[in-house]
Amino acid sequence: MPRDRRIAPRKPPTTRAGADIIESILAAAAQVLDERGLDGFTTNQVAERAGVSIGSLYQYFPNKDALLAELARRMERRTEALAVQILVTAGDAPLAEVAGRIIDALLGELGGIGLRQAIRRQVPPSWTAPVSDEVDRTVRREVAAAMTRRADVRPGPHGLMAWIAVHAVERVIEAAVVDEPALLAEPGFRAELIELVVRYLGRAAAPPAA
Repeated sequence: MPRDRRIAPRKPPTTRAGADIIESILAAAAQVLDERGLDGFTTNQVAERAGVSIGSLYQYFPNKDALLAELARRMERRTEALAVQILVTAGDAPLAEVAGRIIDALLGELGGIGLRQAIRRQVPPSWTAPVSDEVDRTVRREVAAAMTRRADVRPGPHGLMAWIAVHAVERVIEAAVVDEPALLAEPGFRAELIELVVRYLGRAAAPPAA
């Protein structure tokens, strides 16, 4: 697929100072979105918050859509890093505990609600498709591999089960981000998501002896 120059960074940094400027710009963009939402999100506001000139911002990002796209790609990468780290360090923790750790990360460690709503509402899948597809494959592969190692996961087509479980949790949380953000801090919402995973993936307990 041809690269969309409109939403691609204008150029990569060639110095540490340039890399620091980019990080400052992206951090400022996330802050402006959290505080002002999409209606107050402008490149001038971002440059002012980052403490750089508008010319410096445009040196790296051609417009605010490019900023949004890069923030979305970084959120995808953070999702991957968090999920994989939890899965590889889970050890013998019960399925409900592991599911809870991943769900907690998805609920509260991917950025503020203003940023997350802006990405879900404004960033079409095509803007992040290469990164999103790679992250999706990696997370599902790691989930399926973890399932095969666990005695508390039922037998079955683990690759398919991972696809269903990952996307079920992801889509429910995304719907909450957009439509019911208060649910992200609701203990009952977290509990029901864990229940969803455990009931779907968990091995049924043996019936009591007669």
